[in-house]
Amino acid sequence: MAFFTQKTEDETKKVAPKKAASKKVAPKKVALPVSSKNSAYADILLRPMVTEKVHAISTSGQYAFFTNYDVNKFEIKKAVEQIYGVHVKSVSTSRVKPKKRVRGKDVGYTRRLKKAIVSLRKGETIALFEGV
Repeated sequence: MAFFTQKTEDETKKVAPKKAASKKVAPKKVALPVSSKNSAYADILLRPMVTEKVHAISTSGQYAFFTNYDVNKFEIKKAVEQIYGVHVKSVSTSRVKPKKRVRGKDVGYTRRLKKAIVSLRKGETIALFEGV
């Protein structure tokens, strides 16, 4: 049983045909769409909170978001201003501890999150609840 065999003369003489020299073309510069420009902030704001209480405070110019656990108020403010194009007056945060979940003998925990309530300047709104 031979795993390594010698190549025959026909196999060693086979040479791949040469390709014609192609000119290198510089890649075209494409303008990025607005959504991909904000991709750096997609990791900060996870999703808006949609509850009755949040809907009630939205009339006074406050909106709530679930955010990444490790971000601070300044990063949240910058992300909201860049994504929604509004001016943020203040940011309040609170941490949500993970809850224990048991399925049979498997024990796990929910994801830890941070809640952020963002207050906007007077007269500005975010169209989160339009059509609800």
